[in-house]
Amino acid sequence: MIDQKLLGTIEKDVFYTFDNDINRSLDAYYPETLDTGPWPVVVNIHGGAWSMGTKDWAWYSSDLAKLGVLGVSINYRLSPSVQAPVHVEDCKCAIRFLRANADRFNLDQNRIGVMGHSAGGHLAALIALTGGLGIFNDKGGWECYSDEVQVAVPCSGPFSMVNFLQFDQELCLAVFGNLEQSNPMLREYSPATYVSENEPPFLLVHGSADDVVPVESSMELHNALLHFDNESELLIVEGGNHGFEVEGISQDHVIKKKIIPFLVKYLK
Repeated sequence: MIDQKLLGTIEKDVFYTFDNDINRSLDAYYPETLDTGPWPVVVNIHGGAWSMGTKDWAWYSSDLAKLGVLGVSINYRLSPSVQAPVHVEDCKCAIRFLRANADRFNLDQNRIGVMGHSAGGHLAALIALTGGLGIFNDKGGWECYSDEVQVAVPCSGPFSMVNFLQFDQELCLAVFGNLEQSNPMLREYSPATYVSENEPPFLLVHGSADDVVPVESSMELHNALLHFDNESELLIVEGGNHGFEVEGISQDHVIKKKIIPFLVKYLK
């Protein structure tokens, strides 16, 4: 049962593993009322090249809480201290933890979404496309709970790590440990590898002028999802860079108007 003193507040630094590691913790953004019963939840995954960033970048967690959606922003361990697939293993552990503690958070286990930007977008897509497959899902605890999500909004993410190798070799060395094209983890860590039928609905968002992760990354994943008759929408911010700025002006208002209604449509 949720502590009603938490309504309308942010609960910081909730550990989702048993070792009380701040690098594996989350912040929960609570709706103000219990009127609608158990809440849907959206898990936000920060970007930062799998090597920097924190859950303090909560994106739309507060906005979602105002709409009766539990917003959750998570930390996960970062490279070069750890290497793939630890990042996604941590994120999946957080999702299982939330399900295991559904009563504590007043959440609906069957209405969980995931979103993220850049490296967080990659992880959001990887989580959504490998849910229920038993992949990257046996570390950290809560293994008897599902890692599946019901909707995904990956933004500006690299979805084929084989292709990403040619863009940033220094980063790939930190994340994967070597630059061998034959490294099987490059394919295993690529969301595009897992696209099949019956995937959750996707909204992909990317700037057309992104010089960090080319827009073709989202276009190719979008087309792959459609090829298998999945529901996928693609929002391209014309002239937008990696952070959705056009000539130095943020386009957050544009993507916010698309992302929040999309999440609410499939979760509420």
